[in-house]
Amino acid sequence: MTIEAWNIVLNAVVVVVLVAYGLWLKNIVTQQLKSKDTAIGALEAVIKIKDAEISALMADTAPAITKAYAVMKEHANQMTVEVDVLTRRANELTEELQQSQGHVSKLASEKASEMARQHSIAEVNVLLSEARAFLRASDLMDGPEFREIVEKPVDFDSEHKFRELYEHVYVRMMDEASARIAQAKKKI
Repeated sequence: MTIEAWNIVLNAVVVVVLVAYGLWLKNIVTQQLKSKDTAIGALEAVIKIKDAEISALMADTAPAITKAYAVMKEHANQMTVEVDVLTRRANELTEELQQSQGHVSKLASEKASEMARQHSIAEVNVLLSEARAFLRASDLMDGPEFREIVEKPVDFDSEHKFRELYEHVYVRMMDEASARIAQAKKKI
């Protein structure tokens, strides 16, 4: 074989190797594109599922929050009525105490009972003042400024934690107000 023949054979081999390499490279690129398209489709499906879950969670929380707010507001109104009743009763007791001061005999036992009653009324007044303070704080939590903060959209975790804190504080205030009112009822 001559050099020209070897040159032609070598060029033919190089062309065949380049064509084979090109076909192999095209096959790899095609497989990678298919793999990429499959991954994109899977991620789009996951995104749609997560969007559906978020929508469901947001739809479920709104009625529950509205119902809890209505229950808390009704409870606050009941506590206000009870505080008013106890305040009137305490005022009546105060008036009775003032009227009875002119009729108190000088005996030490009567004087001691009068002092105990005054102390009891003072305790009732303190308890009622504390109950009024808790009720005023709950009224502030029901106010438009606080409601605006509660109803602002925030990310789900922060909103959930904030609402739990709001409900915990509100329930704690109502419990404290109820406890003060119950103690005042016992004193009267």
